[in-house]
Amino acid sequence: MADAVYQALDRMLPALEDLQVRGLFTAEEVRAIAAKRRDFEFLLRRRTARKSDFLRYITHELNLEELRRLRKNKAGLSKSTVSDHAGKQLVHFIFERALRKFQGDLELWLQYLDYCCSTSSHKAHSRALARALQLFPRTAGLWIRAASFEFFEHSSPPAARVLMQRGLRLNGQESALLWTQYFKLEVLYVNKLRGRRVALGIEEGTKKEQGEGGGEGEEESEGIHVPRLEGEDDDTEEEAKEEKGNEDDPRARSVRAVLAGAVPRMVYLSAIKARPRDLDMRLAFVETLEELGGQQQQSETEGEGGREERSEGAFEDLVQEILGGIEEAFGVAEAAWARAKHALTRRGGQVGGEVEVRATTNKRKTNVRRNSSSSSSKKRRYSSSLTATWVDDEKAVTGWREGLEGGARECMAVLDTTLAAAADLDRNAEEDKNGKRYDLLNKIWQYYLRGLLELLHAPGSVLRAAFARREVALSGEGGREGEVAGGLTLEPGMYLIWASLWVAPSVLSSPLAHHVEEDGKEEGNVQEARRVLDKAVKAHPLHARLWEARLRAEAWGEGGRVGDVFTKARQALGPTAGIDELGEGRGSEEEEGEARRIAVAGCWWVYLDWLMLVGGEGKRRKSENTTSGSSESDSDSEAEEGEKDGVEWQEEGKRAVSPEVVKALEHALVSTRGPGRVALCRLWHRCLGRRGLQQAMTHMGDGRAEEREDMAALCLEALNDGKEEAGLTGAWFEAALAVCGKAETEEAAALWEAYEIFERGQGRHQAANNVRWRRGKATGEK
Repeated sequence: MADAVYQALDRMLPALEDLQVRGLFTAEEVRAIAAKRRDFEFLLRRRTARKSDFLRYITHELNLEELRRLRKNKAGLSKSTVSDHAGKQLVHFIFERALRKFQGDLELWLQYLDYCCSTSSHKAHSRALARALQLFPRTAGLWIRAASFEFFEHSSPPAARVLMQRGLRLNGQESALLWTQYFKLEVLYVNKLRGRRVALGIEEGTKKEQGEGGGEGEEESEGIHVPRLEGEDDDTEEEAKEEKGNEDDPRARSVRAVLAGAVPRMVYLSAIKARPRDLDMRLAFVETLEELGGQQQQSETEGEGGREERSEGAFEDLVQEILGGIEEAFGVAEAAWARAKHALTRRGGQVGGEVEVRATTNKRKTNVRRNSSSSSSKKRRYSSSLTATWVDDEKAVTGWREGLEGGARECMAVLDTTLAAAADLDRNAEEDKNGKRYDLLNKIWQYYLRGLLELLHAPGSVLRAAFARREVALSGEGGREGEVAGGLTLEPGMYLIWASLWVAPSVLSSPLAHHVEEDGKEEGNVQEARRVLDKAVKAHPLHARLWEARLRAEAWGEGGRVGDVFTKARQALGPTAGIDELGEGRGSEEEEGEARRIAVAGCWWVYLDWLMLVGGEGKRRKSENTTSGSSESDSDSEAEEGEKDGVEWQEEGKRAVSPEVVKALEHALVSTRGPGRVALCRLWHRCLGRRGLQQAMTHMGDGRAEEREDMAALCLEALNDGKEEAGLTGAWFEAALAVCGKAETEEAAALWEAYEIFERGQGRHQAANNVRWRRGKATGEK
């Protein structure tokens, strides 16, 4: 092994000597570079080489190359020598060795491809892509990357087309991304052909557009028009025959078909044949045509009125065909959603229309706040009538609608028209609320609400009115709960947004709350939020995030039934909801894996926090009922009585920890996994300090890999807490290191070091040496 290492170092000598001769590095620096490379070479050639060693070596060489470049520029050297290329060659060599060792590591392949692109190593990039595609033929991103490289770097659309078609033959049924990118490639190719014909002056239709129509075209023409003179040959008939012959030429017809978008249309037809039920793929096709179709909007004003002339894109026929296909394959609701997005993008020039919509919405924001300021200081109440809504919300909705312009107004019109048409069909239908007409109306309402949220970014007052209208439309004779009983429910995320409209988003900690704008609402209606979330958990009883939000709403304000709701949540979710891996257990289709486990831990967090708070309040009520003449000795006796009962007090947080709470914590730590358990330990540390954290870690046992880093950070935070001096013992360190001692982080290393210092401070030097030996064994350090 040593011979191979020193042989590799010998090959580096010319470049190192050149660095010293040119004055970029001193002799001591060159020796340090050689020593560092020697150490890395020995690490790479050991029997169990690690990927991290290769990456550290590469990072060192990249930093060294950057330093060399900066020093060369500072010295004003322009001549290229061997040291200018040796650094890049060495990095390529290290990457190739790493890929031979870890050829199944896709992330490492992507890092090498990125490095090849950053250094303009096109040949190495092509070879690496070919090898990567042989190893990972089922990775759609690699096929897209290879085709993009051929199309943009090598300017070879045929080669890019072949790569995409080969990728589709292997992954066409599974990957919608491949279809959308292949469709985009063909649209780019058509635009490239059109641009080339315009640059060469052979674009068809240009001469006709300039010569026909008279009017503005004739007035703007500056050429000299000489009428036909006497005796001049009339060759009109010959030109007509020649033009007719060109139209009948198969080659000319093929060119016109390609320029009209026949190839992207064929890709679209093949894609919907391979994936007929993929709505997102069809919407992506429409967005691609809107982005690359060159659509423009022109406005001309005549007199007092205005006249808009819209210059449709060259692919408008294909766009309409795709939108029609969506309605045939999926229905009216999905087609309305697609047409609303198309209308907003066509007029606003941006998917989502955020710039235009926010600009027009802000025009009315001052009026909306002024309308709501009169009652913002009072607590708002929601009427029990289904047809009632806030007066302020009605004014805000009217003002917001009046402020919409352009694409936002057209998008809103599409949504309103579809909703009105579906409502008329529903009124004329004979089916009951469980019939197909109600299902269609419910689906249209969901897309209507999505349009307000995602496309138009409506404020909270508009959304509250929209949810109230939906509730009226779908409740029927069943009252407010009629739509849930009939199975006409919303998606879980929509219920979370609906509930967050009635309280501050921080109350429910909803990840979707950022969609909603606050519009002057200072106080919320927690009772209405509880009602909405109660409907949500009835509609989706296996969704842990909804149960967590339900518990948080119950814990906020007065009159909450946290204990009863938590019991129902445990019964609905099951005992293993917090430890099931991805795709296992009783998880719902909308929520599985890590998000579900975190939500279950959140339910436990709310319940434990409430349980400790209720215990403390119960003791305080008992002390308040005593006579006014009670002495300090009486209060001392009550405290002693509390200690006999096993209750630990935390006066600052106004919480008490009883044996019942400890038992609940133990059950929570056993029933959860992942980052959620770390949050429970943090709660315990906040309430009881280091002793509470030690107790939680004892019940937690050996930490999992995804928990160790966060637990190490929490333990180090508790260790450095200057407010607390007690509770730091050898047992505390043992409990902490049992959970996170194997983590390869700076926090874990700091914990091991603090434990060793603690033992030496207690005079137990043999135990300190044992701690150092255990640290090396746990982390693999020398």
